[in-house]
Amino acid sequence: MNKGNISLFLRSLRLLYVFDYLRFYSEKSLKRKINKEFKRQNPFIKLPTDYILYESFALNYHSYYNEGKDSAIKLVELLSKYKSLENLNILD
Repeated sequence: MNKGNISLFLRSLRLLYVFDYLRFYSEKSLKRKINKEFKRQNPFIKLPTDYILYESFALNYHSYYNEGKDSAIKLVELLSKYKSLENLNILD
């Protein structure tokens, strides 16, 4: 049985939200130590809510921040040939 079929089955029983909620708190518990350490080392970095990070980056603050930063730099490099970015301080 694949993940899609399981989701459909749980949705039909109106239990999908309950299982998602339990899975979220399980992930949050598993990542608590590494995320706490990331926040200690980077106290000024603003992060989205844990649930949003759970949906997109498996609730890993380090992965969210560093992969997002790498993607932003690549995007700026890609677009810089079309527009001057002299006044932007995003590559510091």
